[in-house]
Amino acid sequence: MTARRVVHLGLGNFHRAHQCWWTGAVAGREDAEQWSVTAFTGRRPDAAELLRAQDCRYTLVERSDRGDHYTLVTAMTGAYDGADLDALRSAMSDPHTGIVTLTVTEAGYHLGAGGVLDLDRPAVAADRAALTAPDGGCGPATAPGRLLLGLRERLHADAGPLAVVPCDNVTGNGQVLRRALLTLSASLPGTEYARLTEWIESSVTFVDTSVDRITPRTTEADRAAVRDATGFADRAPVVTEPFRDWVLAGDFPAGRPAWERAGARFVTTLAPWERRKLWLLNGAHSLLAYTGIAAGHRTVAQAIADPRLAELTRCWWDEVEPLLDGAAGDVAGYRRDLMSRFGNTAIAHQLTQIAEDGLHKLRLRVAEPALLRRRAGLSAEVAARIVAAWIDFTRTPGARLGAAPPGTGRDTAAQVAVLSPALADDRAFVDAVRHHRRHR
Repeated sequence: MTARRVVHLGLGNFHRAHQCWWTGAVAGREDAEQWSVTAFTGRRPDAAELLRAQDCRYTLVERSDRGDHYTLVTAMTGAYDGADLDALRSAMSDPHTGIVTLTVTEAGYHLGAGGVLDLDRPAVAADRAALTAPDGGCGPATAPGRLLLGLRERLHADAGPLAVVPCDNVTGNGQVLRRALLTLSASLPGTEYARLTEWIESSVTFVDTSVDRITPRTTEADRAAVRDATGFADRAPVVTEPFRDWVLAGDFPAGRPAWERAGARFVTTLAPWERRKLWLLNGAHSLLAYTGIAAGHRTVAQAIADPRLAELTRCWWDEVEPLLDGAAGDVAGYRRDLMSRFGNTAIAHQLTQIAEDGLHKLRLRVAEPALLRRRAGLSAEVAARIVAAWIDFTRTPGARLGAAPPGTGRDTAAQVAVLSPALADDRAFVDAVRHHRRHR
């Protein structure tokens, strides 16, 4: 049986704890089509270099207060620097490739107002120039640009249709990415890109997904623990929690691994599931990050052990739960699971990691439900507290500049407007944010 391939963009810990693990978990069965993963890094080549040095094998450590469980993952058969565009072209034009997955941050899509690709951003403008340069220039550097390059190569090779599966915290991520790619392709001159735009519309599917597995950064102590427990001097292990969840909605014209055998769920409508995860888990993460850092905590487990923050988290869930519909499954059970997951002291999920790039994250996980409540005539008090804590965080020394509202000075309304112009027009919400700020 010929092995099929998943090409992945954005090689990092989450991909290896999630999509790559899932593909490996269903491989090796006699009745299953065999799939492997060829992965490309994003901004840096480090992960690919480490993995290639150990034949792309790595250890997945499922860590809980009950102890560690070690799994050797062998589903990855190739790891490349994302800037290796020759390797990307080869992988994308291979007819045995049937799926492209992506794990990028919300900022990695370079979206502007209304969730549309911002063609004027310097990185996107540079990609447009590279994609139309006679000699290819230095090649595109953004995730949409590299994906479009790969799809162009696939069209030239007549390698057939495929599915694109983004795995991130963007609402409606498949359709958002589809619009971004079509916008980019349609903005480029010439019949080649007109043909590519038509081919993407007719032959490439975009699958909406909700992904859920807490995966902190790997430390030297984690590497030492893997070596001591398994004898494998793994330089690229991944530590994660036992919990995992993957919900997908969309078509796979070139087939797919039987991910459902490892617990993935295939649904017709994703929105209820992604809102449940985005607002309950990710929104609570942001709450704990900004309020927890202010209280002197370092990790999620430390923050949720603080009775005041645990109660504030429950109040946040009470605020957003009425916005979820019955299609989101057992919300009460999910809340109980989240409280247990947050309290897992064996997972050192750093609050500073969650706090990074807060502007992009909060628009989806906090501002969106806050606006829905306000339009329904309801208060959004906890959302205001999260926004206030975020603004305070951006004013502290050492905060990531990418998280800060640019050029807004100390005016609360202007800072809220960067996050959500509609919320900034809501005087009661802005007053609530101003009331909760520590540094007025």
